[in-house]
Amino acid sequence: MRVVQVINSFGLDRGGAERLARGLHSDLLDLGADAHIIALEPCATDGLKNARSLGIANPRDPRAAIRLARALGSLATPDSVVHGHLFPTILHLTMLRRAGRIAAPCTMTEHNTWNKRRDSWLWRRLDRAIYSQFDRIAAISTQTRDALTTAHPQVAAKTVTVRNGAALRFVTPPERPDTSTPPTILTVARLARAKNIETALAALHQIADRPWSYVVAGDGALRPVLEARANELGIADRVTFLGNVTDVTELLRSADIFLLPSLWEGFGLAAVEAMNAALPVVASDVPGLSDIVAPAGNPVIAPDDVQGFAQALGRLIDAPAQRSQLGLAGFEAAKAYDKVGMARDYLAMWRDLPERVAA
Repeated sequence: MRVVQVINSFGLDRGGAERLARGLHSDLLDLGADAHIIALEPCATDGLKNARSLGIANPRDPRAAIRLARALGSLATPDSVVHGHLFPTILHLTMLRRAGRIAAPCTMTEHNTWNKRRDSWLWRRLDRAIYSQFDRIAAISTQTRDALTTAHPQVAAKTVTVRNGAALRFVTPPERPDTSTPPTILTVARLARAKNIETALAALHQIADRPWSYVVAGDGALRPVLEARANELGIADRVTFLGNVTDVTELLRSADIFLLPSLWEGFGLAAVEAMNAALPVVASDVPGLSDIVAPAGNPVIAPDDVQGFAQALGRLIDAPAQRSQLGLAGFEAAKAYDKVGMARDYLAMWRDLPERVAA
C-alpha cells in the first residue's frame, strides 16, 4: 500500500502532531508499506527515507497548494492514499481535491479537542468545507472524536478513533533513589499558550519553601515571556529552560515528577512517554489528557487552578514512596499505547476505504 502523508512540518523541534506523523512514517516503512511524507515548511529529513520538504517559508501562502500538487505528482495514484495533518495543510489538500488535482482517496488526522476556528461562525463554515473533502477522519482519542463530532455532527459517520501511539523508550521502569534532593519536576512541551506553562510557574512559586528544581524542555514564541515571569516570581534560579531537546530519554530518566498543565490536548503524548519512564504525572483535567493519566492514579487539576497544582506537586515532593507507586502504575498503563499498534490501526483504516481501487 502506498501512503503519502502531508503535514506543515515533520521537524523534531515541533509538537506532538509532527512527532506522530514522523513516527508513523517510520513504522509504516517497517511494516512494508510504500510510505512517503511531505512537509510544506523547511525541515531536515535527517536521512528519513521517502521524506521531502518543500521549503515553503509560509505554509499559509496560497501558492503552497501549487507546490504541493507538483510534489504529489505521480505519487497520489488512485490506488494510494493521501493523508493530511494540521491546518493549513488540510486546507491545501481540500482545494486540490475540489480542483480535481488529487485522484487518490484522502484522509486526515484530527489532533485536538479544540481549535480557535470553532469559536467563529465563518471559520466553522470553512472547517465544514474542509472536512467534506476527506473520506475518513482519524481522531487521536475518543475525546477528540467526541469534540469534533459535537462541533460538526455531519462528519460522525466517517470519523473513527485511531488512538495515538508513543515511543516507549523504557522496557523496565528506571530506578530512582527516594533521597533525590531537590526533586526534579520536568515538563516537555512547546512554549505556547496551549501548554499553560505560566500556571506551572505560578504553582511552583506557591511552594517555593519546598525543595524542587524545574526543567522545561521545549521552545517557542513564549520563551522570553516565561523566563521573565520566572524572574518576576523570584524562582528563576530554580527553573531551567533547555530549549528544544531532540532526545528526552535521559531527562525522563533523571526526573522525579512530570508536570503537564495544558489548557487543551488531543492526546497527551508527552504524558504517555513520562508514564513509560515510571514518572508520576501531575496534569490538567482536560479531555485527551486526564483519561490517560487519571486511571493510573495520577492527580488531575483544573487548568486554571494554580493552588490545586501547587498542592498536588507539594504532596508528591513530600512523598517519594507515593511517587514510586504512581510511577509503577503509570509504567504498566503506558504499555497500551504502543506506536506500532497505532500504525497497524492506520493501515486497517486505509485498507477499509471503499474508494480504494486496490489494497
